Amino acid sequence: MPPGHVESVETPGIIVLVLTGLLLIRLLAGALDGDRLRDYLANRDCELLAREWRPFAPGWFGSGHARLYAIEYRDAIGQRCRAIARTSAFSGVYLTEQEVVAPAERVASEERSIASGTAPGAIDPEAPSEELTRLRAENARLRAQLERES
Repeated sequence: MPPGHVESVETPGIIVLVLTGLLLIRLLAGALDGDRLRDYLANRDCELLAREWRPFAPGWFGSGHARLYAIEYRDAIGQRCRAIARTSAFSGVYLTEQEVVAPAERVASEERSIASGTAPGAIDPEAPSEELTRLRAENARLRAQLERES
């Protein structure tokens, strides 16, 4: 056998070993990214609700070694928000394309509805809003008008 020749039986083993190593590195990086995102948001009184790796999210071109995630979080005033998070071990965390998905009032209302067992979006009669108060007054006025006419 000529010097420097690698037998073909060893080549698949080396390829599998390299691919396994790359997969383990990616999984470790993902776990560290999750901790980094959680810490970043916690330092701003926010809570990470969900994250999903998005290698081709907006900003992927030229992101270098940073990994991109679509995240959902609750901010300090209770709003549910979405953003694209860019992170790596050396550059920290950057959020882009931030948007409010549900205002704090709606989030609190949904949580009350879930806690009370009513359908999301249902009006909670124990906590009347201005709109509910206005509708009740209008209903009373129309009932009185019907009684006068009959």
